[in-house]
Amino acid sequence: MGHPSSQVRITDEVLGAYLEAVAGYRVAALAHAVKRFSIGDVDGHNNAFPPSGAQLAQQTRLFDEVLQSLDASPAPKLVSYRIGEEPPDGAVPLGPMSVDFGKGSIDMSQMTPAEKDQVFKHKGLPPADGELPFKPALKKMGTT
Repeated sequence: MGHPSSQVRITDEVLGAYLEAVAGYRVAALAHAVKRFSIGDVDGHNNAFPPSGAQLAQQTRLFDEVLQSLDASPAPKLVSYRIGEEPPDGAVPLGPMSVDFGKGSIDMSQMTPAEKDQVFKHKGLPPADGELPFKPALKKMGTT
């Protein structure tokens, strides 16, 4: 690991200590930790000196844990299917996020697919009984 502000040459023994300290962590986590030290973005670290093996291992462990949690959580995947067909098992159709029938935009980003179907069925108007089975968020054109 090069540390431009250091006047000390990193020996094979020091490099071996670094490698031993970070053994078993992901290379991406190590690269991120090294980058953080290189740009002086590690709280409590004196940037005039290279990090110790323990300091490098601590930062590497933090980023490795983040990467591990990202690997463990299944990322949503986009799947395609023909319009009018049922979505594949386990897939949830997103549908439109907003619609405007000429009376102001209806925000549908938080609606379920069934609620979105009702908006289209009634063209954004309340049904005859006056009670909507959902609460659309109306937004006038040009306002936030």
